[in-house]
Amino acid sequence: MFFPRDDELVRRAQRGDGGAFEALHRRHFRAVWQCLFRQGLGPDDADDLAAETFVRAYRALPKYRCDEGTPFLPFLLRIATNQARDHWRRAQVERESPAEELGLADSAAEVVVGELAREDEIARVRRALAELPEADRQLIALCYEQELSRAEVAEVLGKPSVSAVTSHLNRALTRLKSVMEKLDRQAAFALDAGVGAARAVQRSGD
Repeated sequence: MFFPRDDELVRRAQRGDGGAFEALHRRHFRAVWQCLFRQGLGPDDADDLAAETFVRAYRALPKYRCDEGTPFLPFLLRIATNQARDHWRRAQVERESPAEELGLADSAAEVVVGELAREDEIARVRRALAELPEADRQLIALCYEQELSRAEVAEVLGKPSVSAVTSHLNRALTRLKSVMEKLDRQAAFALDAGVGAARAVQRSGD
């Protein structure tokens, strides 16, 4: 079965072919929804903003430059990411919720753990991700959950170059490792305090 490329569907949609845009919607809706969900939106909000993403993309079609072989998804993810930023700005949410509430999938955490050679500590990565700045979380989600190329990430986030994405990603992973080490120290301190308290109780009962 023949499946037209994104650029072919986009050009057809630009000529008024509604079926072509519906095909783009079917092809990319799930990826757009996941991008929004990974940035901390609940399922209902992700549904709403994913739908709005396609509405805005359709309105922008006349000005969209479609080169041969160009995928449409980075354009959609750029719109979705901007909407997620606006959502949190309006809500004035302080992102201090647990990693589970951020919607970060185990699959994404597993890949990041692989980058840090810490395959057995997915839970630690997820807790650390929750403490990173929003820009770092977005970058890591796009690179490791959406598995976009560095060039595509640059387009989505408005970075000036692939090297800028790579530099930011290196800094984000460094910060992630630092947070993980901090959490380790806190856990060790809490464990020592707990052991000390237990021993004190035991001695008082002897």
